[in-house]
Amino acid sequence: MAPYRSDLFNLVARRCDLRVLFLAALPPYDANLSRDELAAALECDWSVLADESGSPMRALPGRLRREVATFAPDAVVTHEFGWASVLSTLTPLAGRRAGRVLWTTRSTDQFDRLAASRRAAIRLLAPRADAMLVYSQASRARLAAIAGIPESRIFVCANHQDAARLRRLADAARGAAIDRCGSLGLLDAPLVVTVGRLVPIKDIATTIRGFAGARGFMGKAVLVIIGDGPLRGDLEDLARQAGIVERVVFLGHLSAAEVQGWLSIASLTVLASLAEPFGAVVAEGLAHGVPCICSTAAGAAVLVDAEERGGTVPPGDVHAMAGALRSRTGGLRPVTELATHRRADLRPLTVEDDARGFHAAIDHAVVSRMARLGRVAS
Repeated sequence: MAPYRSDLFNLVARRCDLRVLFLAALPPYDANLSRDELAAALECDWSVLADESGSPMRALPGRLRREVATFAPDAVVTHEFGWASVLSTLTPLAGRRAGRVLWTTRSTDQFDRLAASRRAAIRLLAPRADAMLVYSQASRARLAAIAGIPESRIFVCANHQDAARLRRLADAARGAAIDRCGSLGLLDAPLVVTVGRLVPIKDIATTIRGFAGARGFMGKAVLVIIGDGPLRGDLEDLARQAGIVERVVFLGHLSAAEVQGWLSIASLTVLASLAEPFGAVVAEGLAHGVPCICSTAAGAAVLVDAEERGGTVPPGDVHAMAGALRSRTGGLRPVTELATHRRADLRPLTVEDDARGFHAAIDHAVVSRMARLGRVAS
């Protein structure tokens, strides 16, 4: 059950009949997510495939056939190039009349690093789909080149959330975040916030080392790390070894509302991932008016396309991270100032743009499928 798509699915469901079938109740990469919270956020018609069987892949063929027979969709959208997409595009399980849409969340960096087997899967499946969805214009061009299909069949649907909902969450949690800042002595400090699991691929270590390298230029700024994971002890040791332990705060796992509360009083966010299909926290921070230092390996790096939105750094480059942090010192503001100041949304795109891309892909797929069936019939 994807934690970052509820706003998109709810928005699409207000404009057409939508049925969402999740392969699993929770994504395997984050044990901190709550199924109850995710379910409560969904207003659309949905179900979980794995509720029927211990193995989603074993249940998929029969369930897909029954869903198509019952729902009679105009289009079937499947994610990535796995079993669901194979069954949808290469077999009659999804029905003959339904348009086929494949949705990939790979960033340009991930496309560039594809293994030969993955490239082969794309070249097999993409040309057989009626339309494709990607996260950015850059990924659109990359996918078209790899798959050998025209860009006119590829549409952009990124990973944004509704700004009004994010602000409501922030409003509900900001007071507690400010109180915590008071107890930690941070009210007069600007906050640099990073959010993510404390695992190798998130590369929080580069953020800590870069912050240490820039500390002489950062004034009273404090690095706030939200998230938990197996590397927490190692990262705490790293902060001590770098001599900045008093300027790094580990908050552990926080709820979705608590995260938004902290983002709303941050001066800057950082996403240093070594690989990241998108990086929703970048868009979330921008929605609160917070610029981001973003790894070029993250799909969301395309959002940081202007000085006011932050900057990008190569993954794992501590020197570049330190330089990028130093370059943002003019925008650092203490918690006390930001606590009562609502900033403008900095995002170049919104969830409404995502929904338009989603609908455009469906429309293209349906028209293409009907034209194909018409040629077959004739």
